[in-house]
Amino acid sequence: MSNPDMPVATTDSALEARLRERADELSSRELTEFAHSLGLYPPGYGEDFDPPLVLTWPPGEDFDSEGLLVWDLRSDED
Repeated sequence: MSNPDMPVATTDSALEARLRERADELSSRELTEFAHSLGLYPPGYGEDFDPPLVLTWPPGEDFDSEGLLVWDLRSDED
């Protein structure tokens, strides 16, 4: 998936595995904070911009698949 508004959280398979281990038990904001503790930050991260980490599925992908962990740069949650 190549969407500039939703870049993947990491291309490091070990870090992605750690995020996925916690994804079901944490809220999106908690997962974002966990990602930060692993040294992962979204593009443009700063005091006034800290978008959440979300799980998404590309169009046409089965929801039974694991989906993608991406930074939702479109979010205005905060």
